[in-house]
Amino acid sequence: MMAFGASTLVLGNLADVLFKIPSVGWRGTFTIYGIALGVVLLVAGLIIKRPGAGIVLPEKKAGAGSSKNSFAALECTTLEMIKRPSFWLIIFCITFLAAVGNSTISFARDFSISVGAAASVATALVGVLSVCNGLGRIFFGFMFDLVGCKKGLLIANIVGVAAACISLVAVVTGSVAVCVIGLCFAGLSYGACPTAAATVSTVFYGQKHFPLNYSIVNLNLIGASFLATVSSLLLTRCGGYVLPFAVLAAVAVVSLILNICNRKP
Repeated sequence: MMAFGASTLVLGNLADVLFKIPSVGWRGTFTIYGIALGVVLLVAGLIIKRPGAGIVLPEKKAGAGSSKNSFAALECTTLEMIKRPSFWLIIFCITFLAAVGNSTISFARDFSISVGAAASVATALVGVLSVCNGLGRIFFGFMFDLVGCKKGLLIANIVGVAAACISLVAVVTGSVAVCVIGLCFAGLSYGACPTAAATVSTVFYGQKHFPLNYSIVNLNLIGASFLATVSSLLLTRCGGYVLPFAVLAAVAVVSLILNICNRKP
């Protein structure tokens, strides 16, 4: 999961260079990336093998979060899951939290430039945000194991609120340093979302129907993308980042409240 977030640091900067080459441009860049992705998938498909029937996986070790993350007591089908209030609370909680990171990623470069960062530095900061996105997946995966799903997601909520508020301060003060901190926090909180979706799917609804349940929980990314579009529209209408980040701060607070109100089935 970390590689998924950190790849933007490499591929994003490479794309920025390729876009500026007249003979390549955006169309050629996407063509190159598409072919490269196809080759990677083909090679990976030949290498990766399903474990044989005789393979015994390590048993889960007892730890601080194991009792809180126990999923043996409840096994929900997808239909049973979507009928539960806990499902809708967690869906909207993760959707609003993901919207903070998703929106910040969408205008991170221009946001950095608006507070005084050079164009090259702004491009690098987009990569830094993506690295924090990758690190957030590892960090919050560790936190979910250590303190349980509920408290781990609560920490992610607090980081999300801080990300929007710090970014808002960066806009008001025109500080590049504060902007960097805001982008790092946004990346960390965004990295918590896919990890939370996977954890909640097992902790709340069991492992038996995990593949489909996780797919449904992961649809929160669609809602987060729509909220990112709304943030971009606010930016276009207002011509500045004050209102978009103020709205994102409010959205992050709503996510926090939904998490506090939610209860494990």
